[in-house]
Amino acid sequence: MIAEAADLLLRAEEVRWTMTLGVVDGWLHVSLRTIDRDRHAGRIARNLAGRRGFGGGHQALAAAQIPLNGSNSEPQIRKMVRDLTRRFIRATGNRSATGERLCT
Repeated sequence: MIAEAADLLLRAEEVRWTMTLGVVDGWLHVSLRTIDRDRHAGRIARNLAGRRGFGGGHQALAAAQIPLNGSNSEPQIRKMVRDLTRRFIRATGNRSATGERLCT
């Protein structure tokens, strides 16, 4: 469902990038989609996962999985999501933007 949500949200008007997240079995799953193929979503997913997790993909679609390692309290997960969101926005070239939450 996380990847399907990313696909669906990319169809919204004026959307160039989507990032969807979800927690499944102690892992934070991230799906990235873009119409901006020259930014390479796979590299961004690898960078978001960092040394803690796994990430990769192609130019237009990618995914990352990051283990929560016991950090599964709601405040800890929210902080991780905020940090990932900030890094995602910087990586996609929108340093001054804050992003827009389309759904929760």
